[in-house]
Amino acid sequence: VVSTQSTGSSGINAEYGKQWYQRRVRQLRGSRVDDCISCPIGQFSNTAGSTYCSYCQDFFNGPMTTLRAGSSSIEDCVDPDEIIANFAQATVTLNINVAGKDLCTGIENLLWGVSNVIPWDGHFTKCSVMEEDTTITEMTIEVTPPAKFAWYFYSALNFVQVHMGVASAYAELGSFYAERIMTYANYLSDSREMAWLGFDMDPDVLKIDDIELRGFTATFNGHCKYAAGFDDYFCTKEPDGTKERFHDNYYARFNVLEGKLDCSSNAGKMKLRNRIKEKFQRSGIIPCQSTSGQTCELKFVDCTEDAVYMQVTERVNGKTIDMDQEMATNTDEKRYWSYQDGESTVKFVASEYIKGCNNEIKGITMSDLEEGFDSSSDSYRTLNCNSCDEGNYINAIGLCEKCPFGTWGDDGVHCNSCGWNYDTPFWGMTDKGKCIQTNNWEEVQDWDSYLRDPAGNNFFDLAVTPTMNMCGPVHAKKDLDINCNAKFTKEELILPEELNLQEWTIEQIICAGSTQVEPAFDQLCGKDWDKSWDEIVKSLFEPEEGQGFEGTLMDGVCFALKRVKDLEKADTSNDCANLDKDEYEMNMPIELPTLGMGMGTSAILIPLFSEMKNLETMNFGSFADAGEAMMEAMGMYDMNALLGWGIANNLRDVGMTVPRAFRMSRFSFTADYDEEQYFCQNGEAKRRCDSGCDFDQCRISEADVDIDLQCERDECNNCAQRFYYFNQYEKVEFDRCASCASKFDEIIDNAVLKKIFRNNVEAQYICNEGWVAEDCNSRAVCDYKSGDYTIEYPNCVEDRCDWRHT
Repeated sequence: VVSTQSTGSSGINAEYGKQWYQRRVRQLRGSRVDDCISCPIGQFSNTAGSTYCSYCQDFFNGPMTTLRAGSSSIEDCVDPDEIIANFAQATVTLNINVAGKDLCTGIENLLWGVSNVIPWDGHFTKCSVMEEDTTITEMTIEVTPPAKFAWYFYSALNFVQVHMGVASAYAELGSFYAERIMTYANYLSDSREMAWLGFDMDPDVLKIDDIELRGFTATFNGHCKYAAGFDDYFCTKEPDGTKERFHDNYYARFNVLEGKLDCSSNAGKMKLRNRIKEKFQRSGIIPCQSTSGQTCELKFVDCTEDAVYMQVTERVNGKTIDMDQEMATNTDEKRYWSYQDGESTVKFVASEYIKGCNNEIKGITMSDLEEGFDSSSDSYRTLNCNSCDEGNYINAIGLCEKCPFGTWGDDGVHCNSCGWNYDTPFWGMTDKGKCIQTNNWEEVQDWDSYLRDPAGNNFFDLAVTPTMNMCGPVHAKKDLDINCNAKFTKEELILPEELNLQEWTIEQIICAGSTQVEPAFDQLCGKDWDKSWDEIVKSLFEPEEGQGFEGTLMDGVCFALKRVKDLEKADTSNDCANLDKDEYEMNMPIELPTLGMGMGTSAILIPLFSEMKNLETMNFGSFADAGEAMMEAMGMYDMNALLGWGIANNLRDVGMTVPRAFRMSRFSFTADYDEEQYFCQNGEAKRRCDSGCDFDQCRISEADVDIDLQCERDECNNCAQRFYYFNQYEKVEFDRCASCASKFDEIIDNAVLKKIFRNNVEAQYICNEGWVAEDCNSRAVCDYKSGDYTIEYPNCVEDRCDWRHT
């Protein structure tokens, strides 16, 4: 699909900072396309027509990157610390534009729902469809991780962005290869040896040949601690340009007058947040939006079934306004707005305002805001603000939030980046001393000085309760069984002890498995099997004698099969309305024992698991809705027509009922930080040390030869070795390791010192130009055993070899 050519740049519209390549597009759509693509971030090219880009890191002893794609000089390479120095977090935005298909209808609820589970305020902000010359789907996602994670993520997205043409070419080949794969599967099914496949696929039902990736754009915006200067490439610059400034803000509560607001689900809350951001910035629903110049903007804070809370913030427009006067204007005027939530319309009225705290450089919690509104009958008053605790900062909507991993904060207002080569063991760190250096490879030359991995663990408790409503899946399986019994005889659905694929098809095997659940249960589990879920979970952590993991896994299978077997004979119509809940609902609680995870793992899993509490309000049925919508868009919904099976649509229905039947009844996660796990009493970070020592680094004299020398590593000193011995049960530090390091001369006859070896009793010299080491020996050796420390130096002789010139 893609071939890189090493031809010259003659006749090519090549540019510096771009690599030239040729990509071969399938013959049905044309021949070759010559194109130049920008060097991704972290790479550069200073040669026109180059077929590759050079990595900045290859030319420097340490991490290096570039500010943007398309760099044309090694001088564009910068230290990543120069990028993230002014901010602790950054927002990475990805906008995707796809032509040829509606990839939003039926999928939005899934996108909005998973948004509340993505860490670092990650969420889809847009999914819209436009009809131009073709159907255009535009999708946007934002995420605001710590600065270092944000740059890694942005760099990866930028790599895809500059290679978008290649990605689009692969998308164009999708239908081409799909047709050939399906044709080959049909060919195999027609052969005697592979007839068991039973496929009769129809490639014409697919609708994937018109998909084109037209846009893939990533942007990076740092959340600056102070007003950005000229050189702060990724920081939003204030109009005054010099000093730090917080914008005046207010909070407004919009009460629901008509309809019901869906704020109990992930999708409902995210849909409202995006609608406010997209539709109501210039709606005039609050006083300052009605004035000339649109001097304020709205930001979603939270919502309940009865009200929506928003922040009203001064818009950065190059001038200072009197927000008190703006908000006081016509505050008694009732301002209404409507919101379409599915098929229902929700009507709100905006009548209550509270002055925020950012102008006082103080933050609040959500409970502070709710109490502020509930405790006052006034329509306009000031909150009783308190400073955020150390280790917290004021986020974009004025609430107190913990400083993320890799940052620290001591003023309750800002977070500070620890730097590119540093991380923190937990979030909410309060001083710079909690930043642990993780990499120093650009600072040192020998292995002993390289930083070992940080030691320590954060311990967490995780308890989850997945719940499965088996009514829907079993009812769909009954429909599958009806079709199976119509297609095959009863005898044809009894699986033999030894299966002969020459006489069976996959379709027949599936039907046999579906219609023979009870015999399968009796054979696998035994007729009398009746373990509870608690017993199964207990055996997972405390296995019974003679039962390993495989036995516990089989018990889990039997637990599900028994519920299916019992429901097969029950009335599952009307969503099991005639059955008790315990008959069709499976609760599967699991409480893990306390586990530990290191600093690097914690930086990802703790934010992720903390957000996964929102799985309790996730509508997992949206996965099925999205799957059906995608299948419809791609021409795959009629699986019978696609595969040529008579039961394929039934299998699809069974599969779609599973996510619709699933919910997370409980997700509980707590993580604890213990400073002593990570730091020594002297304040140094603990390091993970190997158990072994290099005794070659402690040469001993003849006077100490009878000592039983032992060694341990110091976790508080980058795993430095400490030698010791025992003197009548008393541990004595050995400090007499031989060393001639200070005795080696920098310059000797016709040679200079190159390095001293780690044992401190040997050194290497380099002979001067025109001289070579006699007998190829360039090593100096110190006589440490006798204790007089005399040194035997190498001898450099005149280089008389003339083979180079013959």
